[in-house]
Amino acid sequence: MVWKITLDEMKRILSSFGFWLSVGLALLILLTSQIHKDLDGTVYTVLSATYELEREQMIIYNLSVEKTLTGHIIYQLSMYGPLFAALSFATVLCEEQKYGVRRYLLFKEGKKRYVISKALTAVLTSGLCFLVIGLLFLVFLYWNYPMRAETSPDYYIWYVENRLPQMTGLVPLTFDLFGEGAFIILSLMGAFLYGVFCGFIGFICTAFFSNIYLAVCIPFFFGYIYYSIVSSFDGRLLEGSVTMENYIAIHSYVSPEGYVQFWEKAEYCLVNMVVLVAVWIAAIVIHLIYMQKASDCGVSR
Repeated sequence: MVWKITLDEMKRILSSFGFWLSVGLALLILLTSQIHKDLDGTVYTVLSATYELEREQMIIYNLSVEKTLTGHIIYQLSMYGPLFAALSFATVLCEEQKYGVRRYLLFKEGKKRYVISKALTAVLTSGLCFLVIGLLFLVFLYWNYPMRAETSPDYYIWYVENRLPQMTGLVPLTFDLFGEGAFIILSLMGAFLYGVFCGFIGFICTAFFSNIYLAVCIPFFFGYIYYSIVSSFDGRLLEGSVTMENYIAIHSYVSPEGYVQFWEKAEYCLVNMVVLVAVWIAAIVIHLIYMQKASDCGVSR
């Protein structure tokens, strides 16, 4: 029953304006972000590089599909991640409260089933949003950029010989199936996980607010604080107040790298997955507590 409700909700959300607006805005940021700067100060964006640089120049500058796909999802969407994740599902969930639909659903499904189905919907929608962003960005890069940079083949060989023998499970299987293309497949899976992580703040907001602007702007506020804290460690590394070992650990645990590159940072993966589950359990609990005090209209007394 819960899965049926979830699937019905996702059909509505995947055809909603908010979901595709989120995808479009994220792609706009990715395509207009800086990808290279020449010694003479000329700046190239992902989009401008496609018609201003020859493919041979892209290879020399290490502008490849593999490098650009992962790097830009990590560094360009880190501040906006919670906003885009919330926007992907909040328009539909907020409307339920705004127009009184929540009252009917609470009566029909019960509070626990309602909250769990909404949580599953938010988890899958936010993850799919980032997966679609990654796929569309990949298609653009595939038609305009070389697949590998100069160093990619050597890195692939090193990775297969040194990293894979230490791993079991999904990552070696993916490399067995897709070869060097596994880097892209795993990066897209990482984008999905990062989207899931970003969605929990927006899900909490949809319990309290029927105003879509609040439900989207509050996650952005938290995303900005999150981005600022993580970025501050870059300066501390240069100052010497943070060691390289601690810097890598911090970025692996609390920055997008830990999710988008989960396969490459295997030693931190378990902690990141525990954090991912913990924040969503917390979001569901907050939702349930609020719903227990909900009136017939689905709004807290």
